[in-house]
Amino acid sequence: MQRRRTLVACTILLFFSLIISSGCQSSVSKWPSNDSKQLATIIRFPFQPQQVQWQPISLPVNNSEDNRSIPGPTDMTGVVAILTFDEQTLETIMRDADPLASDKPNINNAFIFDWYPQALLKHIISGQAGSARFVTLQGYSIHPFLKSSTENTRESFFVRIPGTTDLFLYYQNWRK
Repeated sequence: MQRRRTLVACTILLFFSLIISSGCQSSVSKWPSNDSKQLATIIRFPFQPQQVQWQPISLPVNNSEDNRSIPGPTDMTGVVAILTFDEQTLETIMRDADPLASDKPNINNAFIFDWYPQALLKHIISGQAGSARFVTLQGYSIHPFLKSSTENTRESFFVRIPGTTDLFLYYQNWRK
């Protein structure tokens, strides 16, 4: 009888351990993604990249205390991505790109990730705004990558990462 209780207790303990450990796996661990087909459901590729790394972003960022966010009229969903092209394709994209009028595009602090290449990170600097950092590279209009011209993409941009054939894409689609 005692052996049976021990066996049942061990089985229950193992069952709960498996439940707890499977619940601790963070969905963040799958980011960045290299799945260009999935990314193509969010943005349009004017030319097919050779390689992609990307991660979805959204505002408001979940409240860390209770893991909930409050939906509202300022909700934003989007993506940050590194797109790698061959040199000729990249030159075509850059030739047709429309430079942004503002001097420095900015990135919300919540969307600066350690998987960004160092060549990009060294061009992201702190600014006076507490929730944003500035990119010291020339920003360009995101329009070549939009699926629809009616998207509300304020503060979206892309930049060429120096010394590479990579573009950094910062895409925000704000709900109207």
